[in-house]
Amino acid sequence: MAEAMRSTLESQARKLTRRLRKAKRGDAEGVHDSRSTLRFMREGLAIMGRTVFEASRCEELARGLRDVERALGKTRDDDVLLEDLDRWLRRVEREARYQLAPLRECIAERRTKHARSAARKLRRKCTREAVMQVHRWLRGRPRDVLPNGKDGATAVRRCVRHFVFDQTWRAYEEILAYGQQRPPSIEVIHNVRSSCRRLRFTLEIFQGVLAPQSQQLVAAIHALQNRLGDLHDAAVATARVERFIARGKVESNEAVEAYLARRKHHRDRLHAEFDREWNAIDAAGFRMALFRALGDGGEPREISVELVSAA
Repeated sequence: MAEAMRSTLESQARKLTRRLRKAKRGDAEGVHDSRSTLRFMREGLAIMGRTVFEASRCEELARGLRDVERALGKTRDDDVLLEDLDRWLRRVEREARYQLAPLRECIAERRTKHARSAARKLRRKCTREAVMQVHRWLRGRPRDVLPNGKDGATAVRRCVRHFVFDQTWRAYEEILAYGQQRPPSIEVIHNVRSSCRRLRFTLEIFQGVLAPQSQQLVAAIHALQNRLGDLHDAAVATARVERFIARGKVESNEAVEAYLARRKHHRDRLHAEFDREWNAIDAAGFRMALFRALGDGGEPREISVELVSAA
């Protein structure tokens, strides 16, 4: 388990270095990919801390990566809003595009400001050190691995297969806990989305030892994430445009109100459809699919580093 997790996260750390270089330049794809990789690595560190590594060290490293991720958050929100507005501008008449130009300019200016701020934060010594600490730790000897039992007859979990069920089911139960909050607010649904992402990352980390149908389950969870993400994006866009108008940064006009009404309608429709999404993930069929994905029904296999690191 220790070597497999180190190998998996070290490959992600190499990707992160390349992606952060693009993010520093303000590249939208680099910003998005950097945040995705940072989240994957944070979940990997959380799993390491719950299994065969010292939890305090893993938590310390994860906190550093969280700060790097937060530095990119506002720029990513701007990119999502600009992308949606640009799609809308391609659909409307010339007069509406003219009326919406100040809104786009306002968002673009904020994007430039946030990207510069993010670049400064990424160049700071403390930020670079947070990433390098993870690199050095992953390349180092496994000194943080929990010690073996003193008694040779004591069972100590060490193999990947010893942890697949409890770590995956833990991530799934984290989602189910939100079933107590009904009806859910948009904030609660956003947290459900974050928990779904953690379940997907857990499955991807262990993919090398799972049954082949796990790939379909990962794809289904990813699709659910995207739908819940659309709801979050619509809610953020609505709040931001309303705030621009209230603060006098953008003048309200027919085209702006039409765009705002469209985003509100999209937000409210997706919010109303959440029960359908919830019933799907809380269904016995989903639990059975997850259970089957955790094993291929055959004899226990020997686990190699390559099986997990390919995930």
